[in-house]
Amino acid sequence: MRGALAAVNRSLLATARPPSSPPTSATLGRPHRRALYPRQGVAAAPSAAASASVAMATDPSSHANFGDVRVTRAAFELDVDFGRRVLEGFVTLTAAVEAEAGAAELVLDSRDLHVTGVWHINGPDETKLE
Repeated sequence: MRGALAAVNRSLLATARPPSSPPTSATLGRPHRRALYPRQGVAAAPSAAASASVAMATDPSSHANFGDVRVTRAAFELDVDFGRRVLEGFVTLTAAVEAEAGAAELVLDSRDLHVTGVWHINGPDETKLE
């Protein structure tokens, strides 16, 4: 799955099922309440400073360009069906192009995923990517 990045900060939305109405930045731009306040006993994500100090490992089995484009935020809105062993829903990614890389696209691994749509959201502008 490839999406064009024309500027430094962009948001992409991938959905595993067609939405009942087209997604908008107003309905998808805010994180779910549980993402802001994790439950007791659930570890919170590391701080940006802690994440920046960890060297990026390479994955020889990945085709993603995680060295060129860095995901800075991921917000998940998922339904879990344990009987079918399926996750369905939306993932909103905010990505930043690494300055020295100058990448023109974001490449994500999508093996074993059934992706039904990808949207490029930049403020009020939304474009469905093919």
